[in-house]
Amino acid sequence: MTRCLSIPLLALALASCGGKQPVRCECSIRTMLQFRTSGADTVCLSVKCFTLTGDTAQWGVASWADAAAGLLTDRVTGAQRSAETLLLPAADSLLHFTLAVPRTVALVCDTTDSIYALRNIDVVGGLPSLSLKVRFSTTNVNPRYRENGWLMVNCSSRSDE
Repeated sequence: MTRCLSIPLLALALASCGGKQPVRCECSIRTMLQFRTSGADTVCLSVKCFTLTGDTAQWGVASWADAAAGLLTDRVTGAQRSAETLLLPAADSLLHFTLAVPRTVALVCDTTDSIYALRNIDVVGGLPSLSLKVRFSTTNVNPRYRENGWLMVNCSSRSDE
């Protein structure tokens, strides 16, 4: 009798581990480029995207060279960590990847114009897909600005990178 009860109890304990549902979300990022302040955006294909399990509160980018190499720096300790994933645009000009953790850092680099974008991507359980857009601008006079949840850094206009 003990054996009969232990199997259902074990199954119940495993099923309710923290009450969290597994995270799995198909993500796509459209990359756009703005050449003129009044001009239309065009698709930006000279990009690469890096992902890292973590949070931008902890992980940042120290330089353009680090961004282009997918290297992130711990904001407290200074330790560096390579991104876990490198993505290049697919035939449909989107960056496609699967998220399997609740929070991921995304780093997207425009390799032609030396601009990078950094943000957290949060996944809510049960969300099957997520579409994001990042717009690189060669006309923005600010070397660092925020747009649509992205921290944008234009390294071509900075003397230190």
